[in-house]
Amino acid sequence: MVTREGVTRAVRLLLPRTLSRRLWVWGILLMVVPSLLILTAFSLGQVKAERSRIMVQMEQQLAMQQQILQALVNRHSAQIRSIAQSYDTRTYDAAAMKQNFRAALENEQQFHNICYVNRNGIVTVDTRYPSGLDIHDREFVKTAQMGSDHITDLTISRASDMPRMVFSSPVYNSAGEFNGVIVGTVDMGMLSSIVNQFPLHETCKSYLVHRLGSRLIKTEPSGKIGESGQPEYFKISETVHSVGIDNVLEGKSGVATYINDRGLKVIGAYRWLEDLNWGLVCEIEEQQALLPGIVGLLKMALCLSAVFLLALPLSLMMVKSINQPIASLLYASEQLKTRKYNYRISEREISAASLEFEQLFRTLNQAASALQNNQERLKTIIKARTSELQQEINVRKKAEAALRQHEQELTTLLENTPDIISRFDRSLRFVYVNPAIYVQTGISHTRFIGKTSREIGLTESYCAYWEKNLQAIFETGEPKELIFEYNTPRGQRTYNSRVVPEFAGDGSIQTLLRITRDITERRQMEKEMARFDRLDLVGEMAASIGHEVRNPMTTVRGFLQMLGRKNKDSRQAEYFNLMISELDRANSIISEFLSLAKNKAVNLQEMNLDKVVRALHPLIKADAMLKDKNVAVDLASLPAILADEKEIRQLILNLARNGLEAMMEHGTLTIKTFAEKNDVVLAVQDEGPGIPAEVVDKLGTPFFTTKEQGTGLGLAVCYSIANRHGATIELDTGPEGTTFYIRFPVYKLQSSPA
Repeated sequence: MVTREGVTRAVRLLLPRTLSRRLWVWGILLMVVPSLLILTAFSLGQVKAERSRIMVQMEQQLAMQQQILQALVNRHSAQIRSIAQSYDTRTYDAAAMKQNFRAALENEQQFHNICYVNRNGIVTVDTRYPSGLDIHDREFVKTAQMGSDHITDLTISRASDMPRMVFSSPVYNSAGEFNGVIVGTVDMGMLSSIVNQFPLHETCKSYLVHRLGSRLIKTEPSGKIGESGQPEYFKISETVHSVGIDNVLEGKSGVATYINDRGLKVIGAYRWLEDLNWGLVCEIEEQQALLPGIVGLLKMALCLSAVFLLALPLSLMMVKSINQPIASLLYASEQLKTRKYNYRISEREISAASLEFEQLFRTLNQAASALQNNQERLKTIIKARTSELQQEINVRKKAEAALRQHEQELTTLLENTPDIISRFDRSLRFVYVNPAIYVQTGISHTRFIGKTSREIGLTESYCAYWEKNLQAIFETGEPKELIFEYNTPRGQRTYNSRVVPEFAGDGSIQTLLRITRDITERRQMEKEMARFDRLDLVGEMAASIGHEVRNPMTTVRGFLQMLGRKNKDSRQAEYFNLMISELDRANSIISEFLSLAKNKAVNLQEMNLDKVVRALHPLIKADAMLKDKNVAVDLASLPAILADEKEIRQLILNLARNGLEAMMEHGTLTIKTFAEKNDVVLAVQDEGPGIPAEVVDKLGTPFFTTKEQGTGLGLAVCYSIANRHGATIELDTGPEGTTFYIRFPVYKLQSSPA
């Protein structure tokens, strides 16, 4: 497909590159192209007008030939009809008919022959040929037998093999019966002279076409005599066809240009003669007919060529007058291009140029002067600006370095903080997550990017919980602080998460930022602090009322002992002993209660934990054997700790007794010591059913017990002793038993100065 850009590119390639040559080309084109266009338009108009004129003349000639033929046919038909209706013919007077036929041939010299044919189609009277010829099968005989005249039929002479036109009319006797037919023939040579009476051109050819198309009469106005003595313009052809002949056989009339039977382009006019059932065709060779007009066009072209040759010197002068100033301009522009701003066009060249170029030259000199001045000014400005830019570059480099350092510090902080920092898009996929998530989940942070929690494979409860909350924040735009638990590789942990929305420039929520912190130790510390607060309260109560209760009890016990010695009645002595034992039991409870006091003095000394366990082992074993239970000891060589041995003994005994009471018969209580990092660990393990989850959080609370006869002070005393020694108590319970871990800090001997 040809585009406008393609045509423009092709024109640029064809045109010369220099202005002078382009002026030559355009000058020539401006003279030649309009001339050619005018000549072409005039030629086409002249040819069209000449062709139209010839077509009109041919139509007029056909109309005239039609009128002449119609008049000729009507006169001949009337003559034959008159002979057929004469008295001699109707009464069949052969001698008179022959005489009448000769007279008609002499008067109407256009007839070739006149004869009489009886009702059986036999020629009985003939002035030129012998009688007795049987022509009953001829069309004109059949038409006469039907009672009609027949004209313009075509027959071929048997003597000369020449075509003739036939006129016939039926003959009736006095009784009105069909008796025969009068037939008259006319040579086609006569018709040829009529058709070519007024030829339009020497190449003009006319045709008379038989109505059945079986014969074609072609006439040529050459007027030459052939070898046979017949005119050359009278010929017969059975194979000649053209557009005009075919159209006239279809009953059409008109004028057209087409190729004739000899392959020549002709202007043809054709007309169907309805009354005669014949077609008339006239053709003229187009080239010969239009030749005079073409000769005139050639003369006009020669005149235009002469004008073009005369205009060439003028074009040369015009190109030279334009090319010289342009050359000066080009040279000046090249000087300015190479920054030679001191170049000026001379006054001689300026005065020799036209007014327009003079103004352009002076403008160019002014521009060169301005450029020279600007060049000096720009050098000064560039030098100053370069110094400023250098300073600005230095400042930006420092700012970029500080920004990179800040980004590095921020990245280091995010990558190394223990808090889990993550960002989610609206599809709840991870956009960012720091490496701290690996510690909590055991999954690398790189696996989270671009995936949801479900695609990572986290638990269903966790995914449902966060999908609900994150979607709610996307909808409301309100930040939330959530506390949840998650089962990590390190066990069940408690987390605090703060989720805040991050907004885009249009005010819509783009992402959510979640900061998650492990608060398991803090929650445990809070529980410990709450327990310590309760212990402190109990200790303060013990300090304030313990001694006040003990003094009256001591007095009561003394009087009971004195009354018991005076009264030997066995029944009353039993009562006194029962009251004294209950007072002793109350005193032991008060003693344990006083051990919870916050300000109780402890005697911390360097000691080995394994030695204390060995010393208590026989006592604990004896107590276990009474209950049909076992005790196992697994001790290690341990570093020293700072502790009060009496309180450590009480701690071990309380834990051992609780373990023995928690087990069924034949159970084994295991006491183990070992060192772990900077701690000395005492582990007391039983094989009981474990401690229920709802009870674990209440362990160490004073007066809380699950035993029927328990005081609820045993574990409270243990926690109080551990607190005074800077130790911690950890619990591991399950269906297979419970283990208490007491972690004591290792005592490090401080070196004294020499």
